[in-house]
Amino acid sequence: MRDPFLPILLLGAGAGLASCSTVRTIVGIGCGTLALYLLALISVPGRPPTDTLFVLAWIGVGVSAALAWLPPPSWMWIRIAVASLTGLLAGGLSGTSPAASAPAFFGMLACAASVGVALSRRGWPLPPRIVASWLVAIAILNAALVVLPVTPGYLPDHLE
Repeated sequence: MRDPFLPILLLGAGAGLASCSTVRTIVGIGCGTLALYLLALISVPGRPPTDTLFVLAWIGVGVSAALAWLPPPSWMWIRIAVASLTGLLAGGLSGTSPAASAPAFFGMLACAASVGVALSRRGWPLPPRIVASWLVAIAILNAALVVLPVTPGYLPDHLE
């Protein structure tokens, strides 16, 4: 449950779905997320992620995925800012395993953005929005799991 790989992967998917509007937005989001990802990766090497960082990452997944419901040409700067913050959160989470996390984050960002743009240009804006709704639900559930009191099986102390 403390593996940062899933939040990093879903942060990339949320940022990609947030950029489902224009090529200019995708380029801005790519540059912003790359810069902040590298900044966070350099500033926190080797530190294990905390519960606060996990909660912030899940909130970032939910907010960035919710931006897919906005009309495509509007709110471009909000999309770039939120997606860039997902890069900052992903860089902070990947301080423990940067080698495996960077390709997953940017690969998922590119995949979600390209599929979302292709579907939006064909006149099918609903499938990316459905995936974005699923991401919002997963983010809410995982953020609540970190905040809720400990239940049997959530922490390794039940094995002793």
